[in-house]
Amino acid sequence: MNTVAPALPDVVAPPPAKSTEVALPPQTTPEKSPVGAVCWGLSQGDRWFLGGCGGLAILLLAAHLAIRDRWGTPTIEVASLHPREWHYSVEINSATWVEWLQLPDIGEALAHRIVDDRDERGPFRSVEDVSRVRGVGPKTLAQIRPFLRLDSDPVAANPAPQ
Repeated sequence: MNTVAPALPDVVAPPPAKSTEVALPPQTTPEKSPVGAVCWGLSQGDRWFLGGCGGLAILLLAAHLAIRDRWGTPTIEVASLHPREWHYSVEINSATWVEWLQLPDIGEALAHRIVDDRDERGPFRSVEDVSRVRGVGPKTLAQIRPFLRLDSDPVAANPAPQ
């Protein structure tokens, strides 16, 4: 059998030649934007206003920082100041349970017992009388003794209710 092959065209078109020239965008000269042109949605007047507000804000912030930090004033030397010593003391015949609670080794229950004992049995005649309260032994009394004081007249310090 004779098969006939399809006929091929005799002339094949060559591919288009590549140009070595690069197409440049058309030359434009920078033009000045007209007065009142809109940029970022703001007119020129709006931009000047916002710039002035920003500059004013920066100026006010710098002035605030200068005043707050006291620029130009001499530094205080804390090391040359004399330390103060605070001495906390409790008047045993007029102190509330909250004042007793501030002392070392005195809890809330013991502070209430001291005040209740003083109310039931009368004022303390000396600092050692505090040891009559259940829970205040010699060791606890030795711990709190530097913080206790007794006014000269216990009746005047804790007058009887009327």
